[in-house]
Amino acid sequence: MTEPSDGDRANLLCDEIARLLPALGDDVADAVEALESALESYVSAAAQYDACVHDWALGVPRVAVRTPRVVVERFRAPTVDGLSLRQLRPEARLAHLVGCAMAQLRAPVYVVADLQQLGDAAPDFVTSRRIP
Repeated sequence: MTEPSDGDRANLLCDEIARLLPALGDDVADAVEALESALESYVSAAAQYDACVHDWALGVPRVAVRTPRVVVERFRAPTVDGLSLRQLRPEARLAHLVGCAMAQLRAPVYVVADLQQLGDAAPDFVTSRRIP
């Protein structure tokens, strides 16, 4: 059997690129669209969560003396039935997620460090399910 020529190897590489590159690009485009959609949903849900918590946290101290279900302590978020009315800090929660992805993508260390520092400030939030 004869060894393929340089021209044959070049053509094989070009064929591989022409076959795979558009499909790989389609996968990236699909992922970007899904990420954009997820970010829009996140921003909307996080804004609604924070707006409600803010309004409730302002109103709860006025009713705290009328019911034992509300606990208002100095320097702490009020609680209702043990549920903390603490702001979400959506930017910090998102930084935590993005920081992990940026580290995997080998982003500059200062970017990853800044995102992780902001992400570390993300408080827990109330949900009916366990979050990672």
